[in-house]
Amino acid sequence: LIPFIIVGVLLLFGYYQLLPEPTCLDQIKNQQEEEVDCGGPCLSCLFKHLQNIQVSFAKFAEVSVGVYDVVAEVKNPNEKLLAKEFFYEFVLRDKNGVIMQKTEGKSYLYAGETAHIIEGGVKTRKEIASVDFLIDNNRVSWILGETRQPAIFSGDKAREVIKRDGVSITQLRLKIFNQTLVDFRDIEIGVLALGSNKEINAINKTFIELLRTGEAAPLTFSWPGEFKIDTANIFIEPRVRLIAN
Repeated sequence: LIPFIIVGVLLLFGYYQLLPEPTCLDQIKNQQEEEVDCGGPCLSCLFKHLQNIQVSFAKFAEVSVGVYDVVAEVKNPNEKLLAKEFFYEFVLRDKNGVIMQKTEGKSYLYAGETAHIIEGGVKTRKEIASVDFLIDNNRVSWILGETRQPAIFSGDKAREVIKRDGVSITQLRLKIFNQTLVDFRDIEIGVLALGSNKEINAINKTFIELLRTGEAAPLTFSWPGEFKIDTANIFIEPRVRLIAN
């Protein structure tokens, strides 16, 4: 029996020596992976179950003849993944579906965040009838994390109409409050003025260079013409990037 045992041991040794090293691409759940080829020493399984950024809607508001503000609502459905950077494109079309203008940009989304992407002052040659919002999901940079937007709030909203050289201008005045213990820079403030049926009547955007902890910053948003703004239906969205570039 001894020769047979020796041969068996040698064969087993040779078999295991010839086995390929476990990898994260071998389609086998080994090396203490959570699922096949993910988790443990491999890439997190969160990336295996990654969901693309969702687009809820894209809308536009005419500022003046041939000039439009556009907005899109987007959502990151991943609760533990952040979109560090994604690239988007607004496509504006006339009533015949012909592309009149395109505008591109990039942004970010925190884990589980719903946000509004705003581009202002888009000029076109003809009247716009529709707008599309496109995201290149192949160029989204995803990272692990559960970071959320910091607590920056708005208040003291007031609407007024002023005259400049005989032209009416509708203004919205408000304040932005930093109620955190951190100073923030380059805060983007988006504004959506909603109608009684929650339709978007006006869009605007501005930036605050620096807002220190405990401070408030006064802001004024302006639109040409005179129209009603219900301050109860004003949606203010302060956004600040905490994700390192």
